[in-house]
Amino acid sequence: MNTPIAFNLKVEFLRNLEVYTYQMVYYLLENEALATKAAMTALLEVSRRDEFFILPSSSQLAILKKTAIARALAVKQSNHAE
Repeated sequence: MNTPIAFNLKVEFLRNLEVYTYQMVYYLLENEALATKAAMTALLEVSRRDEFFILPSSSQLAILKKTAIARALAVKQSNHAE
């Protein structure tokens, strides 16, 4: 049986990934506002998956990278549509 990860531990863990995520999406978007939106969305998305927090760090970073790139592309696409 898996024990759910405490909310405060998730928040602390994700705060440690915040700068990395922002840097990654900013590199792709070259826009602070869009990068902030994409990074927040990506972190929120991975935070909803309890299994993310028990994976090895290399797997966590791979998932975060994939999610962040997808969110950056979605934000860029929605920004162009406006």
